[in-house]
Amino acid sequence: MKKTMWIVSLLALIGTAVMLLFMPDRVPMHYDLAWNVDRWGSKYENLIFPIIILFVSLFWTLLVRFSEKKAANSEHEKEQANAKLSAKLFGIAGMITAIWFTIMQAFILYKSYSLSTGN
Repeated sequence: MKKTMWIVSLLALIGTAVMLLFMPDRVPMHYDLAWNVDRWGSKYENLIFPIIILFVSLFWTLLVRFSEKKAANSEHEKEQANAKLSAKLFGIAGMITAIWFTIMQAFILYKSYSLSTGN
């Protein structure tokens, strides 16, 4: 699960970097409640969210490692089982978070590209 989380997180960064090659210099950065653009910015601002995704993945990875260490160092079976379960749940949560944020980034890139090029 950790590998999947990191692959998806890196996919968001690499996909954004590739899309930047095709975007104009100015793209929509913020929308009001009616989906009207109320702020334009540099296309490079689109790199902020993938970097946040990497930090969130790092956070989940650290939680998984902490739980795995706790399971390895535990002397009681029940505590060890709870720590292993926590590690597994943290891994699943991290993977789901990475996938969800990457889907959000894809939508953001699509909207930025389509509105800035008129397509």
